Amino acid sequence: MLAKSLVLYYAFYIAKFFSVGYIFYRLGRKFKATNPFWHYLIPVWNYVILCRCTNTSSKYAVAYHVLYFLAVVAQLASEILKEPALINIWLALFVMCIMLEAEIFGQMAVRLKKDFWLYGFSGFAAYFPLIFLIIAKSQPETEVPKPPSRMPTKGEYPLY
Repeated sequence: MLAKSLVLYYAFYIAKFFSVGYIFYRLGRKFKATNPFWHYLIPVWNYVILCRCTNTSSKYAVAYHVLYFLAVVAQLASEILKEPALINIWLALFVMCIMLEAEIFGQMAVRLKKDFWLYGFSGFAAYFPLIFLIIAKSQPETEVPKPPSRMPTKGEYPLY
């Protein structure tokens, strides 16, 4: 019985892994990314590709995965040590992960002329709303704003 349930668990996990990779691949193709499908199966690299598609910093992708790892460690440590304070740390890390992922998916939705908040904060749950971004007939803006070629000097910063 245990072996059967483990087989079903891993079959579901592998199916989810490949389906999320395919959703990210289709989103990348919509943004004219030239990466092959297997690039979207590499855990950190798939988010870096999506960040490049939306012209957001790749640091969001790296920070998301680091915070997610730290949240998993905090949750495991709180269960092993029976320390309830670590649950609060886990919750704070998890909320930061949601915010970073919402930024990535929200910027993608903005480039496709969709609502930032709807696709940003609902995209993290099951990646289901991202399917609507794939199906949508809207194409990304042709002109992507380029980052500044140089850092502004001290005198160019506005004073508040």
